[in-house]
Amino acid sequence: MKRIMAVSVIGLSLMMVTVSSALASDGSARANSMFVEAVKLIQSSQNTLYNEDKLALLDKALGKLNEIIDSHPSSDLAVKLITGQSIGNINLETVAKTAKKLRDSVEREKGACNAAPTTKCILTFVLSEAKTIENDNNRSHVLSGIAVAQAKAGDIKAAFVTAKTIEEDSERSRALSGIAVAQAKAGNIKASQSTFTLALSSAEAVKADNRSEALHGIAEAQAKAGDIKAAFATAEMIEDIDDRSKALSDIAREQAKVGDIKAAFVTAEMIEGVFSRSEALSGIAVEQAKAGDIKAAFVTAKTIEEASQRSRALSGIAVTQAKAGDIKASQSTFTLALSSAEAVKSDFMRSWALRRVAVAQAKAGDIEAAFATAEMIEKRFSSLEALRGIAEAQAEADDIKAAFTTAKMIKGGRIGALIRSSALSGIAVTLNGMRSE
Repeated sequence: MKRIMAVSVIGLSLMMVTVSSALASDGSARANSMFVEAVKLIQSSQNTLYNEDKLALLDKALGKLNEIIDSHPSSDLAVKLITGQSIGNINLETVAKTAKKLRDSVEREKGACNAAPTTKCILTFVLSEAKTIENDNNRSHVLSGIAVAQAKAGDIKAAFVTAKTIEEDSERSRALSGIAVAQAKAGNIKASQSTFTLALSSAEAVKADNRSEALHGIAEAQAKAGDIKAAFATAEMIEDIDDRSKALSDIAREQAKVGDIKAAFVTAEMIEGVFSRSEALSGIAVEQAKAGDIKAAFVTAKTIEEASQRSRALSGIAVTQAKAGDIKASQSTFTLALSSAEAVKSDFMRSWALRRVAVAQAKAGDIEAAFATAEMIEKRFSSLEALRGIAEAQAEADDIKAAFTTAKMIKGGRIGALIRSSALSGIAVTLNGMRSE
């Protein structure tokens, strides 16, 4: 009996040793796996553009390393980490110090950005906000706007980095189109054409229901880049009549901007939709005013069927009058613009029209009137968009601090976050233009 018990005890002891060894081996394997993840995070941080992104990756790496110590204290890795030994080129203390330096740098950047905003710090702030957006569509939309802003600010490399993070094909196409426009305006036509090819590939991947809208965006961008022929070719690819009409409207507006008023009118006549045709004529009227032909601008404005677009044309004419120093005439024209806007029957379109008037008043330098008009807007989306436009107008007037303050007034959940990001991106682009002049 004693012999049997002795054998049993020996067997139990052997089994416990085996189990203990197995557990230790399993623990070491998990520790090794976590260490590999930490190394990958550290390597990624070294190839990341922004300090805030670097810090986020290093914090995750530190979490993995500390978890090895806490969860697997008997592993060789834990012993080396806690005693300050280097494992390859990884040292816990060095990683922690690097993270602290980055954290201090990020805090300094945030403080400096509030006191004296710069293009880089504003776009960094907007990027950090974008990453907190849970909805894929909304996040993609904001990132697309940021990529375009980066390209406009001259940072094409950063713009492409941001574009690659966009999940939605339609928004990636929009971002690439914006980058292509920036490249064209910088004189890099070959690169612009290559980027437009990428944008078209992304648009072709969009589901059939939304593909027309994506192609409309590309046609508009091609027109902005000065390639009217390509813009028309893309417009012909659009199956949806409304989106094709919008594309032609954008082309007409761009033709007017470069002074080809005659061609713009011809394009406007091709447009089937009343609203889009009115939009085209609105753009033409504004460009006629900018060219100094106020009389022709008013004649064109009178031919506009849609009251909301007629209001938009009159607002544009009023801005030109104000910038020419004719404040009294500008105020009279703004009164006409407000009357047209208030005559719009649809609550949504009336809010849209009033938003346009408010932004125009801000561009004309009458910020007080702009805020007063913004308060008249019933629909929340248009009201927030008015604040965005006012903020961008303040930035264009070199009042960056006021612009930043107005942008921060844009609140209200998901929609507010989207519009605020757009406003800050616009301010960043304007600021970059000022600094480069």
